[in-house]
Amino acid sequence: MSAVSIDLTQAVNRISQRVIDNSAFIQAIRSGLLSKESLKSYLSDIKWILGESIPHIKSAREAANRRGDLRLANFMEEKIAEEIGHDLWAENDLKRLNSTGKEPSPAAVRLMKFARNAALERPEFFVGYMIWSEAFTVVAGEQMSPYLPGNSLKTDDISAVYNHVETDKRHVQEDIGIAEFYFSEKEKREELISFIEDASKLTQAFLDSHVVTDRK
Repeated sequence: MSAVSIDLTQAVNRISQRVIDNSAFIQAIRSGLLSKESLKSYLSDIKWILGESIPHIKSAREAANRRGDLRLANFMEEKIAEEIGHDLWAENDLKRLNSTGKEPSPAAVRLMKFARNAALERPEFFVGYMIWSEAFTVVAGEQMSPYLPGNSLKTDDISAVYNHVETDKRHVQEDIGIAEFYFSEKEKREELISFIEDASKLTQAFLDSHVVTDRK
């Protein structure tokens, strides 16, 4: 493994574990206390976030094209095809809960604004956002699956997450592969890891915004 791969893999695993250990939303899952209202709220935001993925990737592709970076533009083009229809997974999850969703929460909007700004202004750092979001999905999804039955849930009930867990393992490696071309210098790599730290804080705030109790 290259220094880029080692550093980024270790960083996202370490940061993912810190979010998992400190998130009130994840603690609710571990304790078997995830309310239906929390789940509906979370899935509604996930549907919106997944719907935002393709526009953000397209923005990163266009930004890469503007600066003549065909390698990154072509990578983003491939990613667009991979993301088609993923928001429908969340829509189907919501239907099973007799919910149509709601407007995106402020925390979800802040997270997506962070991702969108990277896509528009620093598309190589948007790769870092992709590494983070996909790696966190894998790590958190695998750790949380044993606790789902305690919340009367199966992985099929949260298909918007668990359909990603297996495919994102491969995607993370692809993302790190393209990052090799942009973050070979240690100083630049440390800047990317700091960026991922910022993304993780917004991610935890997003998760914890969905800790709500069921309506009586």
